Amino acid sequence: MKDEKIERLYNRLRDKYFKDGHLPDWGDFDFRWTRSKANSAFADVCERSGEVKSLEINQRNAWSERAVTSDLLHELIHLQGGPFLTHGPAFWLEVDRIVKLGALREFF
Repeated sequence: MKDEKIERLYNRLRDKYFKDGHLPDWGDFDFRWTRSKANSAFADVCERSGEVKSLEINQRNAWSERAVTSDLLHELIHLQGGPFLTHGPAFWLEVDRIVKLGALREFF
């Protein structure tokens, strides 16, 4: 998947599921493909300011729009919740919220 397509997908997901304006514009952070064995996606956020420094998606998922969409939604939930949002109850409530709005429905 090309970076331009990732940018369009990011903007579409942000605008559809996270309308409150807390998430940065695409050009406000660095995007890169990674070859990490540990993570499929990662958002680097400054703990002090909450500013997003970078967003990474594992290159092994680049062939699959479904995987990239899932990775982006996962990281957008983290970004929406701030730098300390873990995979606890608040994270899963946000997953439930966006699924009820139709997130990932196109893939199932």
